[in-house]
Amino acid sequence: MFLLDSQSALQKDSIVLLSRDQQHYVQTVLRKKRNGAQIRCFDGLNGEWLCSVRYDGDGGGRRSSSVLSVVCDELLRSQPVQNDERSLTIFFAPIKKPRMKFLIEKCTELSVNCFGVGMIYMV
Repeated sequence: MFLLDSQSALQKDSIVLLSRDQQHYVQTVLRKKRNGAQIRCFDGLNGEWLCSVRYDGDGGGRRSSSVLSVVCDELLRSQPVQNDERSLTIFFAPIKKPRMKFLIEKCTELSVNCFGVGMIYMV
């Protein structure tokens, strides 16, 4: 799966030009070096798409200097609708302030919206 951070919405037959870092990721990490190679892409708004890799221009015979884009072929899964009625709560033991800040930051990234600090008293 590959995250596209494009300004335009993904839709059937839309063409998305990739940034230099994205091109490197597709060519080197995913090893998709031929025209028509297929990858799964998503943008967090329009769902998951099956896309084809497309090299534009010959780049002097070198793939590394060609402009790389992807063409959205088929919608595989639509984006799930966010339901604001759900809440996710996390309870945790008291910890020191720097680690607490980190914990709250990461939990917020995971959509936690309610925090509770648990205390245990021994009798």
